[in-house]
Amino acid sequence: MTSLSRACKGCNQLKVRCQPSVADPNACERCLLGSRACVPADKRRRPRDRIAELEAQVAALSKALEKQKISSVSVTSTTISESKEPADVPPKEEYAMVENVYSFGRGSEVLPAGEAALMFLDERVSMDAQREALDIYRLRCQHLVPSLANDTDLASMRRDSPILLFTMVMFSSAPSISSGDLRDQLLREVTCMFAAEIIAQPGERPEIVWALLIACFWFRTRPGGAHTTVHQMAQMSGSLAAQLCTSGPNATRVARLACLASFTASSSLALGIRRLDRNAKWTPKHDSCLKELSAMALPSDELFLHAVRGDWLCYRVAEAVHLCDPAYHWDLSVDTSNRRRIVAEMQTEIDDWTATSCRRTDHKYLLFYRYAAIIHLHEPVLHTPTNKMTFGAPFRSEKMAETDFARPAPDAITGGHVAALYALRDACHALLDLATGDPDVTRFLADSPLPFVAKVFHAVLVLAKLHVAVTGLGNTYGAVLRPEELRLAQYPDKVARLAASCQELNPGAFNGRIFSCCSGMGDWLKSYDMRVNSPSTLSLPNMSLEYNANSTNKTDNTPPSDEQVINMPELFESMGSDSLGPYLTAYDHHGFDLDEVEWQLLDKYLADPTNTANR
Repeated sequence: MTSLSRACKGCNQLKVRCQPSVADPNACERCLLGSRACVPADKRRRPRDRIAELEAQVAALSKALEKQKISSVSVTSTTISESKEPADVPPKEEYAMVENVYSFGRGSEVLPAGEAALMFLDERVSMDAQREALDIYRLRCQHLVPSLANDTDLASMRRDSPILLFTMVMFSSAPSISSGDLRDQLLREVTCMFAAEIIAQPGERPEIVWALLIACFWFRTRPGGAHTTVHQMAQMSGSLAAQLCTSGPNATRVARLACLASFTASSSLALGIRRLDRNAKWTPKHDSCLKELSAMALPSDELFLHAVRGDWLCYRVAEAVHLCDPAYHWDLSVDTSNRRRIVAEMQTEIDDWTATSCRRTDHKYLLFYRYAAIIHLHEPVLHTPTNKMTFGAPFRSEKMAETDFARPAPDAITGGHVAALYALRDACHALLDLATGDPDVTRFLADSPLPFVAKVFHAVLVLAKLHVAVTGLGNTYGAVLRPEELRLAQYPDKVARLAASCQELNPGAFNGRIFSCCSGMGDWLKSYDMRVNSPSTLSLPNMSLEYNANSTNKTDNTPPSDEQVINMPELFESMGSDSLGPYLTAYDHHGFDLDEVEWQLLDKYLADPTNTANR
């Protein structure tokens, strides 16, 4: 490791700093702690080498297409991402591969994509099964992704939107289309259809945007196949939707809805991976679409429009605290008055949105946005200059960053730190309890778009990060929160039961399978607690023990004493008379049911007549 100038594969994939270990110079600290082989990352290929490789692939495909006597070479150039290299495949197998990709056609006959899609679909899926898939989409998905008009039936879909129908049949969870082989065939064809339609017939086409969005929200993969990713689907839909937004006041309702739905897909994905792009930004065009639709909203669009406002709320919060800027470190110990103002303004916006959008009991799903926004708002209390990007997807145990957690000096901890830690804990609990404790929400999550699944995963990750911050060696947050207050150990089992329920309610969807991956959090927690409580942990390299003498790594129920590192009376005295108010408003209403016992330490000092903050 020390002789190499590049990071190892593990750190390179996580986009985190690769630090050589003191104990073993041939491995980095992260790989050593995870008991993994530390292998240097591959050298980055030069652009000219990649261009030469792609030119060779295009030449091989062009040769294969000449054998088939297919004239449209530009359409088929999108298949160069197949898992096999065409130049290395025997001619017969190469021919079969290209023919397999374009099974829409019949030899030299080339049909329009819509007609070809219906022909392919009718050969494999009966009309009754197509009608069943359409009804299931209308019942389970239309209220969140309103791509259909209220009077749409199967006949009109086949006539006006065959590609959208094909996509709905593919990504619905109709029991009659549960065969794995059939789904694999449909998935392969819908991917090729997207490529053909986007490249060969670009333009303002809401049908293609909705088809891409459905594929993005209910994403699936084919085992062993090379397909586009969720990120690519969102990018394509966002680019096409940008053209729809330029239509001005003459834009149709369907085009406006597609424009807003593409923002929800792009922004949710961008916040998940912590990488904003142009499609994830709210623009005046989006604002115009939202105002126009709100003025003439149909009852069926109400929940969707509230969800769009929820995504916009999360976007504004993330932008205010620079959540997607890896170079910006939000230090709560510096410029506290400005940061308190930002937090207070964002909390007011969250409360206003909640009061407007979550009034009806059938809108309880929208509380996911409230809790996610509060988590985003207070997550920076756990950030360090180097661990910020580990809070983004993909959510893996390697991103726990067990030695890279926030531990400000005891005299630098302010009331903002204290309130943010409690707000973060309660928001994670509220979101996870909502997801795992309500049968109606369980049924919703079984069919929900992937961004809702990601919100649950992110809450588990942040709660685990908070556990590390209050138990890790050298921690200082342990004087504010006790580990048992986080209740982290109970949530892997709860999410596992949620996964089982989702798989039972909707066996064909990926949601249950994704939730089941959270079971690994329980194994990580047991392993982590054993490492932290083991005496040998004290000798691990590069672990700061600066504040370990006064930290509280105990797991008993003994509350922090008055003599611990953080002098709470002085802390509140230094806060000023109005500084705690904006933070405490997070707990007054809308889903937070606080146990007053949990606040006994804060109340003790707030009620102290010697505390100037209470005078």
